[in-house]
Amino acid sequence: MSSENNNIRNLYVGLAVFCLVATLVYLLSSLGNVVVKASNDEGVAEHFTASTNERIKPVAVLNVGDVNIVVVRSAKEIVEGTCVACHGTGAMGAPKIGAKSAWKSRMTTGLKGLVKVAIDGKGMMPARGGDASLTDADIKKAVQYMLKESGL
Repeated sequence: MSSENNNIRNLYVGLAVFCLVATLVYLLSSLGNVVVKASNDEGVAEHFTASTNERIKPVAVLNVGDVNIVVVRSAKEIVEGTCVACHGTGAMGAPKIGAKSAWKSRMTTGLKGLVKVAIDGKGMMPARGGDASLTDADIKKAVQYMLKESGL
């Protein structure tokens, strides 16, 4: 009788496994139909796209405006903003603004030569006084201003 009980128990276990597998197949196919229907429904797709875009949007946007803006600075502004760091104190051997003799000794190359040195740099002086945004015209204005302030 124990062999008969084992056979009946195996039959019930097999039937239970079959029912579970059939139920899972049914549920998965039903779920697949829902997913396919939702992906074909444009309104649902737009909703998911809109809600996703809302969740991942940046918290801020930096607008720098027109990057081609030309800043026109006066000679005095250029000198006070850049050149005075060295030419106001004589740091690293720079001729001080107002020291006529120091500037006069450098005038052997003329204004053109002084401007070229200021643009290219020389010795301890960096090119364009360390301010790459200065144009050649800005450098020339600054050199002329410092010469004028030094009595030349």
